[in-house]
Amino acid sequence: MDAAFVQETRALTRRWFLHLKREFIGTFFGLFQPLVWLLLFGTMFSAAFKKNPLPDEFGSVSYLAFITAGIVVSTVMGSAIAGGIPFMFDKENGFLEKLLAAPIRRESLLLSRFLYVMTYSTVQALLVLALARILGVQVAAGVLGLPLIALFILLLCAGFTLLSMMMAFLLDGHANFFMILGFLTTPLFFVSNALVPIETMPLGFRIAAWLNPLTYGVLGIRAPILKGWSGSAWGDMGIGLLGLLVFDALMLWLAVRVFKRHLE
Repeated sequence: MDAAFVQETRALTRRWFLHLKREFIGTFFGLFQPLVWLLLFGTMFSAAFKKNPLPDEFGSVSYLAFITAGIVVSTVMGSAIAGGIPFMFDKENGFLEKLLAAPIRRESLLLSRFLYVMTYSTVQALLVLALARILGVQVAAGVLGLPLIALFILLLCAGFTLLSMMMAFLLDGHANFFMILGFLTTPLFFVSNALVPIETMPLGFRIAAWLNPLTYGVLGIRAPILKGWSGSAWGDMGIGLLGLLVFDALMLWLAVRVFKRHLE
């Protein structure tokens, strides 16, 4: 990686952060919307789960603590899968074509957006964890568990960011992009272990949940929050890590082929 490539990537990444700075209202609601979801789901479903307690493996944890990982994962997915939208608008208004004609490496275009989305999503996720802490949710693994949580956040974000950037190059217009975005996000969230344990789902939904990358992100993040450093926590984190690595590898394999075809 030479100095020119680093400089190009830094300049293009700065462009995305300048956009963020200029869109204050959108930035504000984008950062704090997940906090509303945490309060909404935590309050609305807590009473229901007092009548139908969580399985024994989760002990006596509150439902708010249980869904914290699910809200974190939903937040990361939402930001990451929307990460390709600016590329779509750049393509529609002709600015992407100008960038591709400029004397810069095309990899810097992709890497700059990737770094921006990863940073923004991580900040959102940390805000969710901070609010959850204020509301009384403690990470059983302590401070040392935070790097593990961050690892799963980054792995989940990477896969969905690649998926979003591929969509930006494959689709013809932003209308199709938003339609697919709306179709994907809600089913992925609800057909996962974000709000309920997998073992409480009907068989068909259990199978779908194990095919859902969000499930593996929730497993990896929920384990240090609820189970600390116990043996079952390591088991959940191992399954989560394996699932996300497979998902990221698949997205990377597809993305390389898509980007080569559309950027050459």
